[in-house]
Amino acid sequence: MAMYKRIRMNAQTLATMFIGFQRKLFTCPKEKDMFSVDESDGDCTIYFDLSFWNRYLVELQEANISGKFESSNANSEWTTLLSTVASATNSDLAGRFKDYYLSLKMFL
Repeated sequence: MAMYKRIRMNAQTLATMFIGFQRKLFTCPKEKDMFSVDESDGDCTIYFDLSFWNRYLVELQEANISGKFESSNANSEWTTLLSTVASATNSDLAGRFKDYYLSLKMFL
């Protein structure tokens, strides 16, 4: 069983995820919770530590069920993020990755 969940995100979905962390709407990652690989087309592949991914997915689902997505002015973006995170595939860490937390920590 892989230790990571892998997702490829476009810039808009990545920005929505960042906003959720920055506004403390969801548990923020710590070191080694997430890794990123920049892709040549502008997308970014995110590798989630399995335990962090599980916690994050549950928080997204709870926000959706409680109506927080629907009551926001970005319902479509939050719903897309939830769908993207839920569709993560098992993976080993690969490529020229960097700890995503190190990119975020100055904004959190």
